[in-house]
Amino acid sequence: MGEATPVRTLEDVRTTSDLCGRVLDGRYRVDRVVAGGGMGTVYEGFDSRLERVVAIKIMNDNLVHEEGFTERFVTEARAAARLSDPHVVAVYDRGRTADAFYLVMEYVPGRTLRQEVTWGGRLPVARALDVLSGVLKGLRAAHAAGFVHGDMKPENVLITDTGDVKVTDFGLARAIEAGDFRATMLLGTAAYLAPEQFSDRAPDPRSDLYSSGILLFEMLTGHVPFRADSPDDVLALHQTQRVPDPSAFVDVDARIDDLCAKATAKNPADRFQTADEMLTAVAALRRTADPTAAAPRQLATPAPVVVAPTAAIAEPLVVDSPFVIDSHASAATAVADPIEPEVSAGPAVAVIDPPSVTPPPPPPVKRKRRKGPIVLVLLLLLAAVVGYFGWQFGTMDTVSTPKLTGLTRSEALAKLESMGLTMQVSDEQYSERREAGTIISSDPGAGQRVAANGTVSVVLSKGPERYRVPNVKGMSQDDASQLLSDNNLETGQILQDYSRKWPQGQIMRTDPAVGTPLKRGTAVSLTVSMGPEPVVVPSVTNQTVEQAQAALSAAGFRVKTTEQYDDSVALGRVISSNPSGGTTAYRGDTVRLVVSKGSEYISVPGVVGMDTESAKATLEQAGFKVETHEQFGVTLANRVISQDPDGGTQAVRGTTVTLTIT
Repeated sequence: MGEATPVRTLEDVRTTSDLCGRVLDGRYRVDRVVAGGGMGTVYEGFDSRLERVVAIKIMNDNLVHEEGFTERFVTEARAAARLSDPHVVAVYDRGRTADAFYLVMEYVPGRTLRQEVTWGGRLPVARALDVLSGVLKGLRAAHAAGFVHGDMKPENVLITDTGDVKVTDFGLARAIEAGDFRATMLLGTAAYLAPEQFSDRAPDPRSDLYSSGILLFEMLTGHVPFRADSPDDVLALHQTQRVPDPSAFVDVDARIDDLCAKATAKNPADRFQTADEMLTAVAALRRTADPTAAAPRQLATPAPVVVAPTAAIAEPLVVDSPFVIDSHASAATAVADPIEPEVSAGPAVAVIDPPSVTPPPPPPVKRKRRKGPIVLVLLLLLAAVVGYFGWQFGTMDTVSTPKLTGLTRSEALAKLESMGLTMQVSDEQYSERREAGTIISSDPGAGQRVAANGTVSVVLSKGPERYRVPNVKGMSQDDASQLLSDNNLETGQILQDYSRKWPQGQIMRTDPAVGTPLKRGTAVSLTVSMGPEPVVVPSVTNQTVEQAQAALSAAGFRVKTTEQYDDSVALGRVISSNPSGGTTAYRGDTVRLVVSKGSEYISVPGVVGMDTESAKATLEQAGFKVETHEQFGVTLANRVISQDPDGGTQAVRGTTVTLTIT
């Protein structure tokens, strides 16, 4: 299996210290890491101004001060922001803080094409054509805006949860009329780049179409057409060798071969000239493709991977896995697994034999006549006669074993029985190349002799070896890693995120998701809960209720309001909050606001005619203050003859009512 990829922790992919929870430009809240790469890290975030979830790509801090990387980062923003198409990931904004450059992009829930091919294997023809169609529509928009993508690969193709296709990461895109592409060429992935991207010729839209043809090849076969131990060898193959037909590896229509051949022609003039032209060809194939068909069957004897001969190659180059040049951050990053080889007589490579040279005849040597050669000739003749008759006798009781690889169990059995032979299943093995229930190999092999009425042993395929991601949610990290190991999977990145649902230290999610079928040894990323996220409650006292709700929502709080009368706080403004401003609560908590209804107006009781004490008691009980005024300074009857304000009028609670007494 080889050594496991080192586990990357959350700190490995963060670009600055404790970015999660920060607010950029007073607007973009950084929530959690979703992907990391050589140039930057992608976070899920929230735009408080437009109230939407966004993706925030932040350049790695070790690159901020490197002029070349900074320029490419800014170029990416400017280029992508000019593109507006449903098949292109939108770039909303860019900016710079004291310690970081950042892009604000459309958040696309889903997966990359790399993950689709790695987790699920080869795609059905109809699905591959659908994905290719979406890619071409995105490229059409880029080309119309005057840009070449320059780095088309499965990592830069996003597939949404609804199945839509979007092209992302125009980090290598440059204006068509711009000058030197040579400086940025090596940032791409060698396995997908067009031949002109390795020469002095500047790439154009047809270079992206070449890469699209490589994508189609990989979607159908499960691997790239050219694989070698070094980038130089990969580059040489792209420049010198024709891309093999997909039908050499899997059972597909010859029209698929024609599409790939035209898209990947070495000379750009021989390719599709525009994305629209290639889209037309794809549409014609989509109309006849069966949307319910499974992935194409792998052929029994796939064509060998060809290694380009060069003057420097003295012996054959062993083909192994794709050589991937690291590029800048994408929405998600994955590397294709090498194709599991079948056991064969030798490596599937083309060997360049040295030129044939006839050596000069040796000088004559005088020898004595000896009887040995005569005896040797007689013995050889005798052996030939015996061998001939032995062969004749043997062939009378043996038959040639038919080719069984690739046949189903029932097909192989019927073929052997028709020849008077029996079949024995000696073993069942997993195979990336053979469908479940088909023959991997036979003993004796095809063309070898077997006794008439004898038995042929076969190895039966169990199909691709896949293990579903177990449900590790709620487990500790150690227990989750053990369960992954028990299911023949490995522990990948260990990330951390805040959660109100999952207690601190428990696994809250996996990537890929629980239940996803994966190859043996595939790494599964684990996100460990840090518990609820502590957040300082903003101070919102005396703010309008709208202002207070916006500030609290941006900080991640829920808001509930109650109202009460208050003479000191204006109508519609916050009297108090619970928890109060400046204290620490948890993201998702509810902050309760008390909002002023302004002063309370009530009806003034009518007390004219009452005695003084009764009138005062009535008014004070209703919430008013009382002052008395004696008419002429003499109180005789001790009765109220008038009041101000009059009874029945509305006045603010606590207002003073003046009574005239006689």
